[in-house]
Amino acid sequence: ELLNVSQPEMTAAFNLNRDRQLNAGEQINNFIRRAYAEMGGLEVVVISLGLNDCRDEFIGRDQDRREGFATLLQRIKTFFEERGQDPPQVVVTTPVPLAAEQDAGGGFERAPRCLDELAVEIRDLVEAQGFCLSDWHQEPGSDILPYRNSPTTMDPSGNRLLVAQLLEDCF
Repeated sequence: ELLNVSQPEMTAAFNLNRDRQLNAGEQINNFIRRAYAEMGGLEVVVISLGLNDCRDEFIGRDQDRREGFATLLQRIKTFFEERGQDPPQVVVTTPVPLAAEQDAGGGFERAPRCLDELAVEIRDLVEAQGFCLSDWHQEPGSDILPYRNSPTTMDPSGNRLLVAQLLEDCF
């Protein structure tokens, strides 16, 4: 059974429009509690990072981004440690690359470069926590670009390719 708690405009590190509900780091404990309430437990947590942390308004806030990601990952670990529970397997994906020429819309002009930098940051943070990394930025990397319907969505073939890579990397 799958519980998807993603929301449009959610970030991993920032309060978009000053809305803490759109900050995954601020909401992660609520998401985990919801999973227990709705599903009775968790076997795997997948954190799939993407475009919103690379909005132009956040460019230049690299330290805040790193701290936000580190906080998100640490809060997952702490949630289970504080309860004396074995944590589920945690899988983190790097963002899918965005072609430099692909228009991500207003507010995302610098997103392709930011996503490249973000992928590097995520690798280090995930490794430090001991979680599994599926590095979509490297594999499938640019091979995924033809499957993008938009900067934020994949067609079904692209989704299958990403899931296959995640399964290969972490299971």
